[in-house]
Amino acid sequence: MKQSLKSLSLTFLALFLLVSCTRSSWMPRWLEQDHTVEYRDVPTRPNGESISSVTKEQALADLDHFKYLMETSYAGYEYQQEMRGVNFDKNFRRARSYIRKLNSNTLSYNEFKEIISITLSGVQDGHFSFMLPGLGPYQHKTFYYSGITVFKKKGKYLVESSSDDEVSPGDRYRGPKEHLFRTYSNDGETYRIGVLSRTPVDSLSLKFNKKIVEVPVAPDTIVPGPELPVYSLTDGVVYLRIPNFSAMGENGLVTPEGRERLEEVERHIRMLDKGDTAIIDLRNNFGGYNYYSSLVPAILFKRQVTNFRPDMAELYSPGTTQARLQDIWDMKENSDADRNVRKAAQLEVDNQKNNPVRRWERLSYRAEAAKPVENTRKVIIIIDRCSTSSAELLCAIRSIPNVTIIGENSAGIHTFDAGQLYVLPNSQVPVLLPDAIVIDTSFSAGEGIGVLPDYWVLKDELEDVLRAMTGRSSFTIPVTNSPR
Repeated sequence: MKQSLKSLSLTFLALFLLVSCTRSSWMPRWLEQDHTVEYRDVPTRPNGESISSVTKEQALADLDHFKYLMETSYAGYEYQQEMRGVNFDKNFRRARSYIRKLNSNTLSYNEFKEIISITLSGVQDGHFSFMLPGLGPYQHKTFYYSGITVFKKKGKYLVESSSDDEVSPGDRYRGPKEHLFRTYSNDGETYRIGVLSRTPVDSLSLKFNKKIVEVPVAPDTIVPGPELPVYSLTDGVVYLRIPNFSAMGENGLVTPEGRERLEEVERHIRMLDKGDTAIIDLRNNFGGYNYYSSLVPAILFKRQVTNFRPDMAELYSPGTTQARLQDIWDMKENSDADRNVRKAAQLEVDNQKNNPVRRWERLSYRAEAAKPVENTRKVIIIIDRCSTSSAELLCAIRSIPNVTIIGENSAGIHTFDAGQLYVLPNSQVPVLLPDAIVIDTSFSAGEGIGVLPDYWVLKDELEDVLRAMTGRSSFTIPVTNSPR
């Protein structure tokens, strides 16, 4: 009997350890815990005139409110501390000290936005938004390229072409392989010399033959994309440039124009099932709703949208629940289902008010397909360093046969999901805080680096590469929709 009990205990222990190991394999321990937090009312978003300046006292009060939102309503708070070593307390102390030491008693709106970004020093998550130009403090590693290409022959890398006077065709490249980025060629063994760097780079010290050469490098330029989708179907090649998968306007709020644009995007996505080659242009696509990015492969491969949805863990806190209640943008007033959604959102707010906690809820939107995709169409996805979020998640289809990704590395900010918009009470600075985390990515996409393409293609070379890949010598990238 004792032996049986002992065996049973060991069995339960083994099962417990197995479950524990399995659980920790897909999410960290802090994602499983509930944390008691403070409850604060999140102010209603103002619709009046914008504020041009704030006093020191108002700025410090807004900074404190932002600190509260960060600690309770930001999905990546623990992640950034644990994985990135970000010291939020130190960052907030620096920002607070900076404001107090200002000679003037007032700060301009833009000055306060710049100061508040100090609190995000070291954070790698571009879903944060303060309406600052570019990716701000979240700038990821950019591809800096040289004018030198090499090809591999019998285990050696030989210079194919060079714009540098000190490097000639036929010279042997003896530098590290980490500077080699595969470009499109018939044999697949051609590389451009470059580097991924978060700081500006002017040159690289590289070894050719027996001498060290300073090779100049530069980043590829970013060309602003169209605000509306561009679709064409020519000679069996369907092309679709998608500006984003969002219905938000410039102020970060959903607008009627944004909804109309998103409907136009969806209409063109549903026209992708034509021709023998599909080109999906995601340059400058900042992401948006995962449903619409998942719709792309659903149409391409004749599957359900849910077959391509990501697994997420959604954060619930006093701030997120209040913001969600304000953000039910597409609800029809007379729909019973939509009224129930609003009631559920209000119930969650009331629960948080009585028992404020920071907790996670795992949400699996994905349904496994009955059988693997057997794709015979050629699918080409174009990305650049401004392709973010759900545009990056779309690149997970690279594991499907005949899917190729070209361009440069994407933004590397897909780990957290763009979430709730908050407006700080005094300054009315809009703050977008991610409130969910992607917990199941089946492809390589480094945080702060991005999705690495199969072939690195510069902007000026893009059309030539697409002609070679599609076999259509007359192909050009359209700038407007073709007649239907």
